[in-house]
Amino acid sequence: MRSTRSLVLPAAVGALVLLAGCSGDTDSESTPTGEATAPVEDPAETEGPATASRDDCLEGEWTSDLEAIREATLSAPGMAALDPEVEVSGESSVTFADGVMTTEYDQQTTEVAMALQGQEVISTSTYNGTMTASYAVADGTIEVTDVDMSGVQIDSATTVNGEAIEVPDLDDLDTRGVNLGVTSAYTCEGDELSLTPQVEGADGFTQVLTRR
Repeated sequence: MRSTRSLVLPAAVGALVLLAGCSGDTDSESTPTGEATAPVEDPAETEGPATASRDDCLEGEWTSDLEAIREATLSAPGMAALDPEVEVSGESSVTFADGVMTTEYDQQTTEVAMALQGQEVISTSTYNGTMTASYAVADGTIEVTDVDMSGVQIDSATTVNGEAIEVPDLDDLDTRGVNLGVTSAYTCEGDELSLTPQVEGADGFTQVLTRR
């Protein structure tokens, strides 16, 4: 019988693949700790994202670069040491308009295969549906907030030597220690948009979009 300990790392890899399927730029609100307190309103922050500074180059519809998603997955912390094979298929598109970011997933699938402790591990995550969020831009950065993933269906699976194991759903992952809602630096030139989360160790986790 395979020990529970031997399944911990494959399960962790599966969870990482699940998060990587969010295309690098996908953000999620952090789970609050302790009792909720009333926010202190700052006059400069009372206006919604729609009234924030605007970048005309950013506005419009964009298609995700699957090869960039693959490279971003490979750049995730710890991935290089695992030497995995990564395949990305399907499609996702992002629309920026009037302070609202809408991401459409159409069978966007990330598959990671590797040899781990003498075992063949394959983890797959597939995204379908629509995610919405608010955004604001300033000084070459974009901040994504108020993320709503209720319209996204995520199917994930991990196998070890062909045998399925359980991997936490995205809703079950404790994201309090993973700041997914961080500001990203971006460059927009002509028909190409690149976004890189401003998180330590995420320099290679760049999402590349092409204007539709």
